[in-house]
Amino acid sequence: FLAKELRAGAQTVVYADSSSNSLQVVDPTALSAAEAMRVNQTDESMMDPAAWSRNFTFDHCFSSTDESDESYANQETLYNELGTRILENAWAGYNASLFAYGQTGAGKSYSMMGTGAVLDERLDPKHYGLIPRISFALFKSIDDAIQSTSQAQ
Repeated sequence: FLAKELRAGAQTVVYADSSSNSLQVVDPTALSAAEAMRVNQTDESMMDPAAWSRNFTFDHCFSSTDESDESYANQETLYNELGTRILENAWAGYNASLFAYGQTGAGKSYSMMGTGAVLDERLDPKHYGLIPRISFALFKSIDDAIQSTSQAQ
């Protein structure tokens, strides 16, 4: 959460399950109702989860809300899962694209670019996003191919 969201008492309403590549989106009003039921010691089992949540399945789904969670996906995980495959397909002659979609503030720009200026030597490379990582790997593989060709001659 952002600091202002924490101050406002925001609750998590999107849950990622990377094992099934799915997201569960919970209606925030249901969270309020469930809290009221707990306070009033009412039986929460009357609330049908299917009535107040929706599940969505994707090709890939990553959780990045809690670093202590074993399924937490950092920038390196995203690159290893997505970036390397994009690069492999590009070298095989296929067009490559990556589409990031989501709510404002969800982390699309961070996932794609990372933080700060990539060429800033003070920036920790662990914060590089997919585009810089793919670009670096692309040019490194070109350099490696040139090196191996020149050594073979």
